[in-house]
Amino acid sequence: MSGILPISVIPACPESSHVQLSPHLTSARAYAHAPYLWYTFAGIGFAAFAALLVFRWVTGRLDRGHRA
Repeated sequence: MSGILPISVIPACPESSHVQLSPHLTSARAYAHAPYLWYTFAGIGFAAFAALLVFRWVTGRLDRGHRA
């Protein structure tokens, strides 16, 4: 799917086959903030895990209340 969608949406242009950085922008500067993307993914994962624990705790309390 990831290979089919861009080909169907973006028209084929020979000059767009290579991504070129501006001469004023080096690759080191372009990727300087790349780790922040992974920090965001990790934060989302931790938030999802915390939400799962809260869900487990809430449903456990509700289930114990119905058994009594």
